[in-house]
Amino acid sequence: MVSVWIKIFMSKDDKHPSEIEVYDSIRNIYELKEKIKDKMKPGLDHLAASDLHVYPKQTDGSESLPWDNNVDPIPPRRMIEGEIVPGDNEYLIVLAKRPQEEASQQTMLLQEQLVHRNVGEGVFVLYRGDDGDAQPIGTAFAISGERLLTACHNAVVKSTDGKSDSEIRDLKISTAMTRKPDGKISADSRGRPVSVHSYNILVDWASLELKEKVPALPFAIPLATADSDMPVPATSEKIYIYHCPVQLFLDDPVFERCHVMKKEASVAMIGPKTLSYQNGAFPGSCGGPYIFRNKAVALHTESVSTTKTAEDIKTEASDRGRKRKLTESEVTRMMVDSCVSDHASLGSGIVLHVRSGIMELLE
Repeated sequence: MVSVWIKIFMSKDDKHPSEIEVYDSIRNIYELKEKIKDKMKPGLDHLAASDLHVYPKQTDGSESLPWDNNVDPIPPRRMIEGEIVPGDNEYLIVLAKRPQEEASQQTMLLQEQLVHRNVGEGVFVLYRGDDGDAQPIGTAFAISGERLLTACHNAVVKSTDGKSDSEIRDLKISTAMTRKPDGKISADSRGRPVSVHSYNILVDWASLELKEKVPALPFAIPLATADSDMPVPATSEKIYIYHCPVQLFLDDPVFERCHVMKKEASVAMIGPKTLSYQNGAFPGSCGGPYIFRNKAVALHTESVSTTKTAEDIKTEASDRGRKRKLTESEVTRMMVDSCVSDHASLGSGIVLHVRSGIMELLE
């Protein structure tokens, strides 16, 4: 005879599981399921024994559940042995659910993920200096109520003489910047001072932290944490790029304001540590997130274009050892050819979930 204490959940979100004791001759998990059905009559009559999923024992008082930790159910033909039978203050967990119900919930979850939610309120212009005479730098986005991510080169200056790198001081974030009639740039709202919390200058990411924790940032963008969160090559699903086009704003007086922009794009190339998208971002947009299924999967660090400038063409000709100097008309023709026939523009970013330093920020 075996005595087994069991908690029965009717769904993964069930807040009030039933507790029963099965005391009988039981040889394996399948027989245990049959006894549970008998004990719970008529509550489980709509389910077959195969619809009951038995999970390993847990200690009473444990808050986590097996499906939260990706624990697999015990196989039905597994013999009831000492390590399966709960001891004092222990119990088995049973999930009573039809497979199609689980599939239906997964389908609903996927449908929710495919509907893009705007995350613009979690994206900011990163700048330095006074609110009334600001120097815009790039983009930063919130990952918690007090912490943000950006490209490292926005916040840290790499040492050129072997000494320690220097963090940029007087950093702030604001929702938008405006160009005033006198040419100065001001923050639209009082800037929130931030400081560098951690960074990796080689990978090009940095985390920032609010110097004043209250009030908290209004919206935190969820981060991808696994390969399953990533898009697949040649997917027809779009990714969404959020960025503040700082350099465009600084270079062209026509633009009076700089704030977050959203760009819908197609995935270009996916590598183990980088992700790129077609028709890249403006210079100065570094630090913004790439959003896929409502999670940030990458951080924008670079805009790449195959279009060649006049200087590029002259330098390449010199590097190839060309003796005759190119005429201006030849340079112009080659520039036009570069734009018309060879043009490719990509935005490139670092994949977030493979960076242990970034994942540690979530702990």
